[in-house]
Amino acid sequence: MNIEELKRLAKQATQGGWRIEESGDMYDSYAGKRRLLGNAPYSEYAPDIEDARYIVVANPQVILELIAMVERQEARIKELESTDGTNAR
Repeated sequence: MNIEELKRLAKQATQGGWRIEESGDMYDSYAGKRRLLGNAPYSEYAPDIEDARYIVVANPQVILELIAMVERQEARIKELESTDGTNAR
């Protein structure tokens, strides 16, 4: 996995609230104010509604937060590895 590429793509993606609006057997998905997929019947895109729900949750802000968490953990590991073990928890 190329974290730098993932970070670049997340920063370029539409920021803001990602959501799905469901109505009966149809749904619309939005990124910020932009509609990504509109009036999509579940029957035509099944199981894409599950994919759409996942994409909404794994939005650019979440990806950037996960990357920041990994980077903090990697920095902590380097810090612990550079000590003689006296500061390790």
